[in-house]
Amino acid sequence: SSNCVIKSVEYILSNGNTEVVTDYSTNLTKNRDIKALAINIESSNYIISQVNYNDVKDSDFWSTVEMIKADDASIIDKKKYYYYLFGLDNISIQFVSKENKSCFVSKEIKLDSLGDQGYISLESEYSCEQGNIEFSIIDGTTEKDIIPDSESQIIQEKIFHKIGTRFIVDTSKDIKIYKNGILTNTTLNAAINDPDEGYTVTYTALNGNTIHSLLNNSIKVKAVIRNYDDEYIPFIKNIIIKKYGGGVLWMDKITT
Repeated sequence: SSNCVIKSVEYILSNGNTEVVTDYSTNLTKNRDIKALAINIESSNYIISQVNYNDVKDSDFWSTVEMIKADDASIIDKKKYYYYLFGLDNISIQFVSKENKSCFVSKEIKLDSLGDQGYISLESEYSCEQGNIEFSIIDGTTEKDIIPDSESQIIQEKIFHKIGTRFIVDTSKDIKIYKNGILTNTTLNAAINDPDEGYTVTYTALNGNTIHSLLNNSIKVKAVIRNYDDEYIPFIKNIIIKKYGGGVLWMDKITT
């Protein structure tokens, strides 16, 4: 009905790469994380009008109609297609500046009691190439740090002056200290006691994948995103809280 065919679909992916699809009839169903989309269409049957929109856009409407009628009279033995132009002129679409740190707090999630053998864990799909994401559970007025399932390495956690790491460090594994993104020879203890800002640490945690006790029957999920490089865009695709104990697995999914 549009008298056009789609020639290609161009995806600008979240990581900056470009993917062009021409066989869109089958490939459009693939999931992608994108920041821009371009659809290239081509009219397969048309006539060229002698009326230039830019010449008449500020003219009286009925005067424009008369010009189009005169244009129609000059076309012999051709189907005529009328088109309508509406919308906004001189619009500019561009990137906006993003915050170096941001925070998400979920609505309340009702869990009921964990029981003696129960516990909760967290699963998440996210991207944070040059930064750090801190997950935690808000239990009333208490906040408890947590690491997503099957993960143990903490990447570039921000170091605060005189405050220890969020999790117990496995000292048998590598510990890397960065200052403003540059790897240093500084020890973890020295970085914690240095009043200068900009220190981060990459380490393996000994604990943190589960929480075995809660004070309340409802919780909230909190996530803090820290971005260290404006060339990258960290994001969280989803968060799943899983409750174990009492029989069947219970879960609640949060999409952010």
